[in-house]
Formats: sequence, C-alpha cells, structure tokens
Amino acid sequence: MAQSTRGRRRARRHPSVTLHSPAFLAIARRGQPPDLSRDARRRLAMLDWHRANGGNVSRTARHFGYSRPTVYRTLSELVDAGLLRIMTLAGRAIYEHDYGYPQHDHLYCTKCRKLIEFTSSDILQIRESVAKLHRFRARDHRFIIEGTCDECAKLRSKGRRQDRV
Repeated sequence: MAQSTRGRRRARRHPSVTLHSPAFLAIARRGQPPDLSRDARRRLAMLDWHRANGGNVSRTARHFGYSRPTVYRTLSELVDAGLLRIMTLAGRAIYEHDYGYPQHDHLYCTKCRKLIEFTSSDILQIRESVAKLHRFRARDHRFIIEGTCDECAKLRSKGRRQDRV
C-alpha cells in the first residue's frame, strides 16, 4: 500500500543555501541557477520584480499574491543579508540594490516623490579630493538632490496666473 505524503514537508534541494549563507549571496550576485530552493527562488524573483517595477511594495504584493507584511519581511531579510540597502526619504522607505551596481546618486522630486538615478564623474572627483584634503578614505557616499521634476514643474506652471497674462 502506498504511503500518503499528506502533511509532510518535502526536503529542500539545498538545505545549506540559506538567505544569509555566502552561497546565496554569490548566487544572487551572478544569477540564480535552477537548483535553488523554492524559498530562495521566490526571494530572488521578488527582489528582481520589485526593483524592475519601481519599488512599490503594494504592487509587488499584488503581483506575487502575498500580503504587504510578507513583502516587507522579505525585503528586510534581503537588507540583513546585504543584498539591499534601505534609504528613507520624506518618511518613505526606499529599498535599493546594494550589490554589483555602480556608484550613483539621486534626484528626488518632492512633489510626485519620483527618484531618478544618475552617475557623475565630477561628484566622484569632488568626493575623492575632499577625502584627500581631510586624510579620509571614502568608501561610499549618498548624494540626493531634492527639488521638482520637469513634469511637476510643467503642471504647476499651467495654473499660475502670471503665466497666463
């Protein structure tokens, strides 16, 4: 007679590949092979989709059919593992990839809360020259320019009385 598998958990393919293990971090940095555990594949898929679609937790939760707390918990685990970095802008948590990504800076629109990434060699030169002046070894920096994006500026100028005269 065949035994029922009901109520039993299937064994994971790689029990040694956990979220915080060096193997998981190495796999996440270079792409996932097909023999990862289901949980690891789910986390990496969520990270990729979240990053590629604007970083909105509600949209990520709806896309994967999870609750928002589950998405936040997974993102928090990825921060703990060193795969994401968390930034807070105007009380809003922004999760940003922290591995294998070039140094970049941000423009932040205070009206629509859009975050635009850019790179500038001039900023890197200023960082290095200031660090050298103070005998400091710069490892990383965050540079965020706050203002109004072009789209929001155009919307604002349409309703201004002085522009209609």
